[in-house]
Amino acid sequence: MEEIKVWIFQSNKTIEKSQLELIQIALDEFIKNWTAHGAKLYAGYEIIEDRFIKVYADESKEKASGCSIDAMTQIIKKIESNLKTGLLNRMFISYENKEGIQTKLLPEFKKLIQKKQLTAEDYIYDISVSNQKEFLNRFKIKIKDSWAKTYLD
Repeated sequence: MEEIKVWIFQSNKTIEKSQLELIQIALDEFIKNWTAHGAKLYAGYEIIEDRFIKVYADESKEKASGCSIDAMTQIIKKIESNLKTGLLNRMFISYENKEGIQTKLLPEFKKLIQKKQLTAEDYIYDISVSNQKEFLNRFKIKIKDSWAKTYLD
């Protein structure tokens, strides 16, 4: 599972059904033609919780190159522009509590923890995962078990 490279992009708001269809059309076309140095990448994507886009490539077959990653970033930028959302903004933090999935900028997220509006038992989504094993083990994880535990008292 470590040979399956993963990239996660998060929206700062729930993606509407009509927008999901546009994302699927754009990514279907992109994935079908995605190559690295002329070789087809064995890749796919998944839309998770109407908020996250997971793009993946099986690097045991063909490794993604800098140019292929740049191409993926360009399609994500285009989707981001069409949705008017922050898919490439890594300062957004997504978490889940009794109100559902929320996304805030890092300073706002820290304040929620300081004010005890988020607890160690609430969940955070770690978009820094880089392979399928990490995705399965820590994409959605309790705050107390994540990098964000440093903000807890």
